[in-house]
Amino acid sequence: MNIFLEVLQKISKPLSTAKKRIMYDVDAVNLKINKDYYFYILDELIDNALKFSKSYAKFLISGKKIDDEYIIVIRDFGNGFIIKATNPTHKKKLQSKKKRKKGQGLAILICEKIVKTFKGKFEIKTNKNEGTVVSMIFPLTNAEID
Repeated sequence: MNIFLEVLQKISKPLSTAKKRIMYDVDAVNLKINKDYYFYILDELIDNALKFSKSYAKFLISGKKIDDEYIIVIRDFGNGFIIKATNPTHKKKLQSKKKRKKGQGLAILICEKIVKTFKGKFEIKTNKNEGTVVSMIFPLTNAEID
C-alpha cells in the first residue's frame, strides 16, 4: 500500500472528519527513503495541518514529479506560526500562533532533518492568519517511479 494512503487511513480512524478535510493529488513514487521515516514525515505534517487549522477547514496535499524532482506540498489554512532563531547557531524554533495548542515545533524540525538526510530540501512558508505551506523536494535520482 502507498505510504501516503497508509497515513490517511491511520489519521482517519480516530478523526472521522479528517478524510473529508483533506484534498489530495499525489503521484505514486517510491522514494529511496526509509519507509518508517517517510511515514513519520507525512504523519506529523498532516497531523499538524489538522491540529492547527480550523475544524472545518480543508487543506491540500500534492505530490508531483516535476523534471528530476518529486515535490510534496502540504498547505493548510490555519493560523500560521512563528519561525525564530533561539541561539547563536540560528537553529529554528517553531511555535504555533494558536495558544491553546502551542507546541515546541520539534516534530517539524525532525521532519526537516530527515528530509535533508535523504538529500531533499525542506521549506516552510507561513503567514499569520493565512496558514502554512510545507514543501519537501526530493531528487528523483533517489526514487523509482511506480
